Amino acid sequence: MSTIENLEVDRSFKYQFYHRENSEWLKSLDFFKEEIKYLRGLIANVNKKNTSHEVQNETFIFNRELDSLSGDIDAVNQSIIEEEWGFDDDAMGKDFLLGEEIYNRHIVIRENFQKAEKAFYDIKHRLYRFLCKSL
Repeated sequence: MSTIENLEVDRSFKYQFYHRENSEWLKSLDFFKEEIKYLRGLIANVNKKNTSHEVQNETFIFNRELDSLSGDIDAVNQSIIEEEWGFDDDAMGKDFLLGEEIYNRHIVIRENFQKAEKAFYDIKHRLYRFLCKSL
């Protein structure tokens, strides 16, 4: 295989890898959004059943954390969509090169996804511990 053919295989592999990773992240983000709806329902149920000031205060805090997380999830989702649009533009308009700029942007998206994922599971597990005590 010539050097040019190796570059083409490398470009194609990188694109496929980044696209696959983006697809997996989008699925996870959709799951997080659905789970947040479910968690909000649990919080509302606890609010109805336990009206103590302490419980109301905790549920208020959890709702605010979920609000913040929802915003972070939306931002990561938008970044992924914009990157995918960029892939389409690059692939159609010129030789498809996954250069340093695209690589760095993808790394930032990965880091932001991982932060959102960690925050989601942290909030979820803390909320479950709280619910066990409050119900």
